[in-house]
Amino acid sequence: MRTKAFYIPFFTVLALIVLLGLPAVTGCSQDQKFGGMGLNVGQLFDPNVFNHRGPLVVLDVLEGMPAKRVGVEKGDVITHINNEPTEGMEFDKLIQEKMRGPVGESVTLTIKRASMEEKLIFTMTRVSVSGN
Repeated sequence: MRTKAFYIPFFTVLALIVLLGLPAVTGCSQDQKFGGMGLNVGQLFDPNVFNHRGPLVVLDVLEGMPAKRVGVEKGDVITHINNEPTEGMEFDKLIQEKMRGPVGESVTLTIKRASMEEKLIFTMTRVSVSGN
């Protein structure tokens, strides 16, 4: 008897984890005033791999902000920021040094969306953002 096998792509599984609220996302950053894109993000990780730091995942896209205007969606996985990979970097470093920056500065995100094969590239300009 032959057994049928199937696989689910890695990023599809990670996006489902976030959308279903399973505990595979580390803390979110929402404080003070800074130049940003209007995204709340978490960092994916593999609980079976010690000290694994995965890519960022979009938890929320704020209305009227640059990320919303260019088409970033909740559940999108950010694989690169300005052509630098997000996987393997510490969460705080990603937020402070990559996601945030001077108001008016351009930033490019490479996104993997669960519903699409190809990666998406979005470029936007940081605006003044107040965290909660």
